[in-house]
Amino acid sequence: MRRIGALAVGVAALLGVSGCAVQDRQWGSCGTGGGIVGALAGGVAGGATLNNVGDPSGGEMAGVIIGGALGGAALGALLGHVVCDPEREPAPPPPPSDPSQAPSAE
Repeated sequence: MRRIGALAVGVAALLGVSGCAVQDRQWGSCGTGGGIVGALAGGVAGGATLNNVGDPSGGEMAGVIIGGALGGAALGALLGHVVCDPEREPAPPPPPSDPSQAPSAE
């Protein structure tokens, strides 16, 4: 149980630190593809893990698969977005001011 807590804290810290990097990218197909792949991987991994642990009921199996798919989709979308979505273009600089219309310092 201690390992899971440490892993959860590490993942939360990693997501918190990477939040600034996500702001400079435009959402595109990489985020969508990562979400789909992550959902598949999370659902399969959750279902297989629960099936190997014991004899789960249908409701338990559905809950674990759905939860794994949601978590995998979120992580996959973020990773896909950060890894290969295009960066936003910077805003153009403001136009130069006209010195003839500047207020005089009198």
